[in-house]
Amino acid sequence: MNTNFKTFVAVGVAAIGLAHLAAPSLVLAQDEVRQEYVDYRDLNLQTEEGVATLDARLKRAIKMVCKARGHTLYEILAERDCQRATQASVSPQREFAINQANGSVELAAGEPGTNRQTRIRLAMAE
Repeated sequence: MNTNFKTFVAVGVAAIGLAHLAAPSLVLAQDEVRQEYVDYRDLNLQTEEGVATLDARLKRAIKMVCKARGHTLYEILAERDCQRATQASVSPQREFAINQANGSVELAAGEPGTNRQTRIRLAMAE
């Protein structure tokens, strides 16, 4: 390989890496907050089918919250980072909902069914 081609490839890889590192700041640069709520009161989270439906709803909501406004590499990388971060942030709420359905969570009043949480909030600052 000639030196010019190696330099070109190295610069291109570095530019992609820098865009990827800067991508989260794209999402946080604006003052808007995108949010979605996933309701699960109609699901039986004691079954695999109910949990699978919840997961599908969460996946759809994460895509809505993190949807890139453009198609540049920078925006696509920011969208992927947003999806990973949002998935991680809703994981505890998902686990809480499943544990609550299985009676593994004691609620504020100490009575099963009192003050039940019935939706998960997803939010991402832009």
